[in-house]
Amino acid sequence: IAGTAFASHSSVRSPSPQVRRLPLSRKGASVSFDAPAADVSVAGRIAAITVPADDPDSLQTLAVQVPWELAGAESAYVKVRTGRPSAPLRIPLAAVAPGIFHYQAAGSSYAMALRPDGTAVSDSNPARRGEAVTFTMTGNGPVAGTPPTGMAGSLVNTTIERATVWIGGVQASVTYSGLDPGLAGLYLMTVIVPQSLETTLPAVSVQVGAELSNSVLLPIQQDASPTASRRRL
Repeated sequence: IAGTAFASHSSVRSPSPQVRRLPLSRKGASVSFDAPAADVSVAGRIAAITVPADDPDSLQTLAVQVPWELAGAESAYVKVRTGRPSAPLRIPLAAVAPGIFHYQAAGSSYAMALRPDGTAVSDSNPARRGEAVTFTMTGNGPVAGTPPTGMAGSLVNTTIERATVWIGGVQASVTYSGLDPGLAGLYLMTVIVPQSLETTLPAVSVQVGAELSNSVLLPIQQDASPTASRRRL
């Protein structure tokens, strides 16, 4: 949530792996979700408040987990309270709305992905064909054994909807699709990079159920095999 006057300075982010439930209030701010059509009213669990250090009066952001209790609701009214409530903001809700976390570089969106050794995939540390990479995601929908709102999940909390991943137009094998066991509200998607990729900067997209994610780029190591070398000559 973006706004002003949430707090005078940034909050401390929860450690990863997360061992406690996210709090209902940070820096005196709290968030409520009301879905009258579904007869649900529930408080949100706040992950962090970010305040620009050089200008506390400028735009601030508040990261809050949308409560699992809102499952089935089509919309909700959100209010932020910091002594007095803000005007309610109506937000649409969906069971599934997958999104791959990414960063910007040279005007393009690159996937936030990890290699098996835990290092981030980048131009200087590209993924290899045939190895597993893990994407951080949001909005992948209901999971088996839903944890309480504000608690990190575990590897048994796998997504109920089928997940399909394309890398460079090639379908990748999915080895895990479920909650992040380290932080509440996040999902992980682990896939095997296809051996047949012909490009070193393929686009990645994820489909969960019938819903398609954003498209991001994934750096892949140049194939140094003799066959590939001959093709380049």
